[in-house]
Amino acid sequence: AVALQAPEGTIPRSERPKAGQTLPFGSAGQRLFSRRNRQFWDYIVNPRTYFTRKWIPKDMCYAVFFIIIHAGAFAAPWFFTWPAF
Repeated sequence: AVALQAPEGTIPRSERPKAGQTLPFGSAGQRLFSRRNRQFWDYIVNPRTYFTRKWIPKDMCYAVFFIIIHAGAFAAPWFFTWPAF
């Protein structure tokens, strides 16, 4: 097995500012997927603060790519022609 390390500057889950939230119907829904009702997860979600963190250049590249793709999809109806098919 390969040991994975968290990126530098990552706040450990136990030290994040928001408290965990218990998922509704989490443990009840587990019965649908496990005959023996084994518990694989504690159904507590610790939300991350994605937009309040400092963005790195990779994040900016993804944001620019996302904007270009969506701008193209938005502009597509004005450039569509049936003869192009």
